[in-house]
Order: sequence, then structure tokens, then C-alpha cells
Amino acid sequence: MVVSCLLGLINIGSDVALKDILSMAVSGLYLSYLAVGSLLLYRRVCGHIRPSSECEDTTVNVPNAPLVWGPFRVPGILGMVNNGFAVCYMIILLAHESRGGL
Repeated sequence: MVVSCLLGLINIGSDVALKDILSMAVSGLYLSYLAVGSLLLYRRVCGHIRPSSECEDTTVNVPNAPLVWGPFRVPGILGMVNNGFAVCYMIILLAHESRGGL
């Protein structure tokens, strides 16, 4: 409630300031998703993530443990296309946000 009141005060003072603050917040969210999506796409293309059936050790939260898929994933080329589309979409959205389009 305090945050919404403060954002309301910024809006009264300057529309440009409110737009800039919201644009930075949205860009930060897009950047965090882009980082995760691009790293997942890289690991997927290189084949660094093993299926859970191939890994006999169930401890995966230790240093140098192999990356293992969880219970849900989109297998094969369809998953790579999906991740590639997500990365391209985030790049386009970030380019749009950097020009002030909210």
C-alpha cells in the first residue's frame, strides 16, 4: 500500500518520472528472464542436461553435480525452438522498452 501511494505521488509530480521508473522495473524483469532463457537454450543446444533416467545419483545440489532434467520439459527440437522463440521475443521487448515504449 505504501508503494502504491508513493507511485501515485510520483504520477502527480511528473508523468515522465513515473514512466521511467516503471520502464526500468519492466526492463529488469525482462533482462532476468532473458539471462535464464539464453543460458537454458545454450545448455539445451550443447546437450549438457541429462535425462533423469540416466542419472543414478539423486543428489543434485552439490558442486560439480551434473544438470538433470526435472519432471517437466518439452523434449527435442520443439523445446529448443520454444526457448529460441522466447529469447528472441525478450530481445525484441527489451529493444522496445529501451526506446521508452511502455
